[in-house]
Amino acid sequence: MKLTINSPDTELTVALKDYVTDKVSKLDRFSDSIFDGAVVLRTEGHNGKTSTCAEIVFSVARGNKVVAIAKHEDMYAAIDGAVSKMKGNLTKFNEKIKNRKTGSVDVYRGETD
Repeated sequence: MKLTINSPDTELTVALKDYVTDKVSKLDRFSDSIFDGAVVLRTEGHNGKTSTCAEIVFSVARGNKVVAIAKHEDMYAAIDGAVSKMKGNLTKFNEKIKNRKTGSVDVYRGETD
């Protein structure tokens, strides 16, 4: 999988880049149809409070994109949150593909953020 890491607001340190690469590369086992991925790390500030945002976007089979976004005060916690959400999103995507192939009806309706 080709992975692009971008951090327009903050400095992307070697330790942070290695952490993201290690965490995101483990997501390959949740889907065989991941072609490439992009990770965007941002810092957001409102009313004197700063938070960080981690966004993971995977291009998967049939031209679809799977996205996970997490916000937290700590960048590493935001990355962990986005990885956790992506695990769930990839599992849901795989179930949709599986149900389309078998013709069964998907009755689970996941909650939206």
